[in-house]
Amino acid sequence: MPSYYYKARDLSGRAHEGIEVAASEDEVLRILENSKLVPVLIEHRAPAGAPAAGEEIGARMLGSLLKFQERVSTGSVALFARQLATMIGVGLPLVRSLRSIARDHYDKKLRVMLEKVADDVQKGESLSSAMAKHPGPSTRCS
Repeated sequence: MPSYYYKARDLSGRAHEGIEVAASEDEVLRILENSKLVPVLIEHRAPAGAPAAGEEIGARMLGSLLKFQERVSTGSVALFARQLATMIGVGLPLVRSLRSIARDHYDKKLRVMLEKVADDVQKGESLSSAMAKHPGPSTRCS
């Protein structure tokens, strides 16, 4: 059975990593969800270190989140990530979760971006590609 390396965060934001032996990436996602962990990266560990197809999906999502973070404060991004993980974890649809967070979030820049991201996701884009549209220079106050 194949093994998968993962990086994840718990609901408090602490990093976790490990290797799971599972039949598929979906099974690893279920295992992490049952452990109340939010996956950041899942890589298939092919025999003899050969790269697996599709292993860059998690890395692209993390890269999009980091670019997204450049425009708003770190605290706002952390709160957003926790809220989104909680809402998705209880089964709310992604677009509804994004709109709910946007409506209630204290950070105006994040609210505006989340509305745009929700619109793009509703039109069929992936979350990572919708978030990647919002990189750019940092607008944070130091």
